[in-house]
Order: sequence, then C-alpha cells, then structure tokens
Amino acid sequence: MFLLREIVFYVFVALELLIIARVLLDLIQPNPYGSLPRRSYGRSYYTPRHPLVNLVYVITEPMLAPLRRVIPPLGMFDITPMVAIIIVGVVQRLVLALLPL
Repeated sequence: MFLLREIVFYVFVALELLIIARVLLDLIQPNPYGSLPRRSYGRSYYTPRHPLVNLVYVITEPMLAPLRRVIPPLGMFDITPMVAIIIVGVVQRLVLALLPL
C-alpha cells in the first residue's frame, strides 16, 4: 500500500507541475495551433508546435477549461491555474487520506 500512496502522490505532483508549465508556456505565448504560413522560396509551410507543448496543453486543458467558464479573467491575468493547483492539492490530500497506510 505504501507504493500505491507514493504513486498517487507523484501523479498529483506531476499534475501540479504540468499546470505550472502551462502557465510558463502561456507567458511565452507559443502559438497553440502552430505558426502562420511562411513563405520560403515560393512555397508556404506551417511550423507545428513542439509535441511536449501539445502534451502539456492536452493534459491541462480539461482541468482549466471548466474553471475558465466559472472564473472570469482579472484584466489580463488568468487566475484559473492557481485555483486548479489549489483544487489538485485538496483532492490529493483527500485521496491520500482515504488510502490506508
């Protein structure tokens, strides 16, 4: 059971780190859909975004999208990642409290 507690603990820590990575990616503001077409020697092409950026967005968006519908942005600040980290922390403590030692 100790191993199960450790796995659950680290899954929640990974979720929190992914939310923090999402915040940092939003500060850098990579284009979530790849870049606009570029012209190179008469050909236009798209540069896709990095697969790790895709992974971070795919994992965190289902957690953040429902919160964005409830919590409005404060000017140019989006506080939904902070709320999501708090919710993940509370759920982590509840799940770990329910698991036997």
